[in-house]
Amino acid sequence: MAALRSTCPLVVVEGPAGIGKTTLALHVALRCLAEDEAGATTSQSPNRGAFEAYVWATAKASVFTLDSLLDVICHTLDYPYIQQFESNKKYDEVLKLLRRVRALIVLDNFETVDDERVARFIEAVPDRSKVLVTTRNQREWNKPYIAVGLSKLVRDEGTTLIHDEARRLGIAAVSQLGNDSLFALYEATGGSPLAIKWALGQIKQGGQTYASVLGALKNAQGDIFEIMFASSWKILDENSRQVLLAVPIFAATVSRLALEATARVGGAFDEALGKLIRLWLVESNGGSSSSDHRLSLHPLTFSFVSRESSRFPQLETEMRLRAADYYLQFCNDRRYFQHGPQGYDELEGEVENISKVIDWIDAKWRVDDSFAMNCRLIINFSNAINVFFWSRGYWAERVNLCMRALDASVKLESWASAGRQAYFIGIVRFWQGAVEESEQWASRSKEYMARTNKAIHLALTDHLLGLIRIQQGDYTSAAAILEQVLNTVSKPGVGSPEEIRIFADWRCPGPDGYQVGIASIVQDLGINAYKNGEFVTAVSWLDKSTALAEGIADVEGLARSLSHRGHALFGLGRIDDARANYERGLELATQVQRKSTMGRCNQGLADVAAHEGRMSDAGRHGRAALDLFERLGMRQEIAHVHELLSAI
Repeated sequence: MAALRSTCPLVVVEGPAGIGKTTLALHVALRCLAEDEAGATTSQSPNRGAFEAYVWATAKASVFTLDSLLDVICHTLDYPYIQQFESNKKYDEVLKLLRRVRALIVLDNFETVDDERVARFIEAVPDRSKVLVTTRNQREWNKPYIAVGLSKLVRDEGTTLIHDEARRLGIAAVSQLGNDSLFALYEATGGSPLAIKWALGQIKQGGQTYASVLGALKNAQGDIFEIMFASSWKILDENSRQVLLAVPIFAATVSRLALEATARVGGAFDEALGKLIRLWLVESNGGSSSSDHRLSLHPLTFSFVSRESSRFPQLETEMRLRAADYYLQFCNDRRYFQHGPQGYDELEGEVENISKVIDWIDAKWRVDDSFAMNCRLIINFSNAINVFFWSRGYWAERVNLCMRALDASVKLESWASAGRQAYFIGIVRFWQGAVEESEQWASRSKEYMARTNKAIHLALTDHLLGLIRIQQGDYTSAAAILEQVLNTVSKPGVGSPEEIRIFADWRCPGPDGYQVGIASIVQDLGINAYKNGEFVTAVSWLDKSTALAEGIADVEGLARSLSHRGHALFGLGRIDDARANYERGLELATQVQRKSTMGRCNQGLADVAAHEGRMSDAGRHGRAALDLFERLGMRQEIAHVHELLSAI
């Protein structure tokens, strides 16, 4: 803690395997976070200038590169837009971000990193932030740093740990031993906390005696952890082994439910998992419910289990596919906003694991012809989660997933799906202000949709083209295109509810939820009208979309309607009405965490405040809007807010 409170920008925790480096790093990070949340940032606090954000990156995965670290930082700080840049620009943008946000970046297991650019980045991190590194190896750094060396537990600490852990596990034969007898195990394990816990786990779970485990350790030759893992593996039954082999499939922690579905050992799961936890092979957060109960592997265990897993490639493939099935169902259960914001919160907690599953499927089908038909899973994931990605601001992830789903759709000659994926990508680029690129995606979408010869499919592409005409200032063409799209979509029997629903970039549950697609087109006609200065017409269109949203209890669509209605009312000079729409829109958008609409409402409130001469409020709302727009990469909106802030 003293090192983190110092002015030194880099803290390095060094020590041998299993000594507790990860545990120490996690403990101090959580302690800093707790102090921040308790408000320990007053001038009297020793932790003055507390961290605004905490980033945890672990290099225990097989390949950890500079891009891996940059993506973790972008994801954690909620700036997904930066992730889509090429490496050099991403590097520069992350450093700019860290000049604004005071972050504690923890990089665990640095000794496994082969990409030397990671070290160069750590050395380049602005001093406003701090980096905490854990590593087994010593090295010199080209910036000031404090090295914290960890060595084995001293004798009293070691024997106390043995005694306390034996008592916790209910191993009376050990907990009742005197310190001299416990010292023998301390010596045999080299004073390593993890080795001590593994040894006691073997006594508890493996039915071995204290003397037999001690004797095996004393006679061991080579790496003590290799030997102890082999011993633990040997005493596991098949069910426990299968559960253990499933854990490295996941990106970080895994829920008990996901692990159970992936391992698929039936009624033996609870016993198998309990055995692994008692052996300290799997670490548990002790969550009280199945959804809160999270499980993970110590980095050493991760390495050993990953190596063991390579001996069972068919089993690994089967388990990865089961994980894909589990997460696809998990996404579909929340796809239509059935569980409200909580369901999206749950999705957000699993983004890393879902992304890892998708990464594996995408890589596998491209190189394995026998696996190619499974690429449909990529399409299914895109259909299930890309609207969530949009709503919660994971726009880079949406583009990445839709590009993969597009390749899979072309592979399967599923032209309607290919056209939809190109449309989804074009929508992102449109709202990010990349109009030329958006038009290219619209052309690709139209090319694919033309092969289906279905009016509803062609109308989807025309919807994007109508938006592009707005951005190009061709408001007459935009109105004509969007009105034709609205007429097509409104015809009875023109398409399925799902085909109508996808005209909107949000979802609403219930039998009438598909009407969000119609509401979206009506909103866009309103946007076109106020962009063209036709504010009365704009209010008329947006009144209709507002009524549609209210009629089907569509909170997210209502928030979006109100934000644009506020713009139209502001244009009419109805300032009080505009403010009311922005305030209500912001309340609803915050409720569902729709970032683009939150930004738009804050922008509107900043404009209103500036108009009324309330410059402090204008600055506050303007900065909030700018932060959100920058996270999403919305160029036009960023330029507008910059102009406003410069003026005040």
